[in-house]
Amino acid sequence: MVKAYADRGHVGEAMALFDRMPERNSYSWYATISGFLRAGRVDEAVSLFERMHHKNVPTWTAMVSGLAQNSRVSMAREFFDKMPKNKDIMAWNVMINPYANDGQMSEAQRLFDSMPVKDLVSWSIVIKGYAKSGRKDDAVGLFLLMLQSAVYPDITTLISVLVTSERTVEVGQIHGMATKMGHLSETSLGNALLTMYSRSGDLRSAWQAFKMLQEKDAITWTSMMQAFVNHGHASYALQAFAQMLQHRHEPSSTTFTIALTACRHAGLAEKGRNIFRSISTYGLKPTIEHRDILGRMAHAREATEVAAMPPEMRDQEMELKEREKKSKKKPVEDSQLAIEEPVEDSQMAIEEPVEDSQMAIEEPVEDSQLAIEEPVGLESAAAATECTPTKGVFGWAVAYLKAAVGK
Repeated sequence: MVKAYADRGHVGEAMALFDRMPERNSYSWYATISGFLRAGRVDEAVSLFERMHHKNVPTWTAMVSGLAQNSRVSMAREFFDKMPKNKDIMAWNVMINPYANDGQMSEAQRLFDSMPVKDLVSWSIVIKGYAKSGRKDDAVGLFLLMLQSAVYPDITTLISVLVTSERTVEVGQIHGMATKMGHLSETSLGNALLTMYSRSGDLRSAWQAFKMLQEKDAITWTSMMQAFVNHGHASYALQAFAQMLQHRHEPSSTTFTIALTACRHAGLAEKGRNIFRSISTYGLKPTIEHRDILGRMAHAREATEVAAMPPEMRDQEMELKEREKKSKKKPVEDSQLAIEEPVEDSQMAIEEPVEDSQMAIEEPVEDSQLAIEEPVGLESAAAATECTPTKGVFGWAVAYLKAAVGK
């Protein structure tokens, strides 16, 4: 009953029941202390822990973990240092994690090196910390050392290393590792591959990574839109946006920023206004960035119209605009950007459903233009795993995993 109350956050009732118990075992102490920590009632948890006569490793670990999760890192470290020598791996991991998350990598590494035994979580925490701090060489070096220690990466570890990749060959090699380990069905990893292929300059492989994903989420579609915009294919970004809505994925504020940017690049001011008006349909509020993009579209269209006029009309128009500008006494209200009638979702979709094949880039990229010998497309997993062991940052790792997995 104590645990049931504590798990539901009813720590007052749990404590009342705990105090009435004629005899308490280590589990009842653990359940009540953990309940206080989960509820953020740290001082009461500490007080109760100090009353415990026979403190065991799980309860020590619960204190260290709970204190760290409640941002009491210094206190957590004090408890960690007081723990008996037989600390379990979980205690080490929960102590390293806040240092790594805060970018204190020297202390995180020192604790990691002091661990008598490490598991995948231990390696992943420190690798992710280095990646988050922008220390690519340290992240990659530790990743390769992890493989040499016969610890295989999971999706979280692969993504941490993937986001440090700067070249297509590196992304392709991690793609190969993921293939060998059977992780390609994971949407989060597919999203990361798509993004990093695009950032490395390989839109073709980003598109193939997108098509390869069986389960796409809103992040997948938004990432593909961003890739198209970044590579100068605004019309494809808008087609992807239309298909995203057709598949009933909820666009985020970022999605709308990308869609509006695509409209601006493509010179589609009217479509941009329609998209802007629809933002509230999805429970979102237009941001300053959304309004700024819309404003720049309006100025661009006006400039185009003036440039197309005969010289004498152009001069008159510019003079008129200048007078209007000087005569304005107050700026245009945001409400003037809005249009009275909301636009239905159906109006945003492209009239004819676009087949996947229609979104492909018109001019196929030649193999010679790619960073590695073979195209990293639908076949990229196979191509990446065939990389020579000494080639690229992760070449050795690909060869190692290929031999270790035995496939």
